[in-house]
Amino acid sequence: MGLFGALGVDPRNVVFSSDTSEEQGRQFGKGRGTVDCCYPVKCISGHYGELLFGQKQKLDVLFSPMIYTLPSFMSGHVARTLTCPRVMAAPENIKAGFIKERDVFAEAGIASATCYVMYYVGLSAKLGVNCIGLATSPTPAGPFTDQGPLDLAPSRGGGGGPGAMPLGCGDDNGKGNIDPSPFVDSSGHVYLYVSTDIGCTAGSCALKPTTSVIPLAADGQHASGGRVPLFSGDAGTWEDVGVAAPTVEGPSLDEHDGVYYLLYSGGSWQGAYGMGYATATSPTGPFTKSPANPILSATRTVLSPGGGDVVVTGPHGGLWLLYAARSWSNSATRTLRLEQFSWHPGSPDTPAINGPTSSPQSTQP
Repeated sequence: MGLFGALGVDPRNVVFSSDTSEEQGRQFGKGRGTVDCCYPVKCISGHYGELLFGQKQKLDVLFSPMIYTLPSFMSGHVARTLTCPRVMAAPENIKAGFIKERDVFAEAGIASATCYVMYYVGLSAKLGVNCIGLATSPTPAGPFTDQGPLDLAPSRGGGGGPGAMPLGCGDDNGKGNIDPSPFVDSSGHVYLYVSTDIGCTAGSCALKPTTSVIPLAADGQHASGGRVPLFSGDAGTWEDVGVAAPTVEGPSLDEHDGVYYLLYSGGSWQGAYGMGYATATSPTGPFTKSPANPILSATRTVLSPGGGDVVVTGPHGGLWLLYAARSWSNSATRTLRLEQFSWHPGSPDTPAINGPTSSPQSTQP
């Protein structure tokens, strides 16, 4: 109970599985194996099943230990006494047995606390396009283990043959994904917003930057469905200045009073860059761009502002937006900036960015 107590969890809200027994394994763990493994790992299936199906009260989060090292009679004679890889990976192996046919965690409304997921972008030498990849770690500080490009779960058609393109890289309608930004809605559904550089129609592909969303599995490590294009850049607008094709990129989603606000950047990041937003009543759209766009644009001293991410709450309770911009010249190095963010009353409310500014903030974040 030390960990949960330190986290402020009421001991009355913690439920433990019972001691390991053959009956527990037969009743709750039968048929849940995914790999050939030793007896200690097989036992865990019964504990998972008992917590999932054998409780009268509803559970919210399932915690499972990852056994990295064990005491040994060789202690003092060797550098470390690590468990075998299958024991280390037991939580994920056993969890896979409960989602291989359907996600019983999601059906029961239970979150599985197993790891942290970090999304990144890399250029595929094989495919010649940018891809969204992911890495995982048991702690937010790492070290992280690379899991490769994001894709559908194998049960949904992911992990195809050698020539298949992972969903994180593209699909039949578009490819070259960048700028990943995750969002979890109030119901626990997970989404990943991305920028898709190239649009494809009947096998013919051309530059067409598009803001898209990919629904994710509850653990954030696989896509649960295909990419959904949301909107592209509009010709003859601020999104079309200084670029080969109207550009929208760098999406991030925020929910405010039941409305979903999708912040994004547009135009040339090397020139007339800026930020705008679009609204919807669902995380998957349809989204409507604001006629007030852009809500962040260049001044005489601050050029090409954009690339903002999710609005954050500072330690003093204020809302802030982090973004990048240049000082005085488009050839200058971009630097990280911080501006106050607020909601102006309306129907719906409208987001406002107090900037760009070029002097120190007078208010403490």
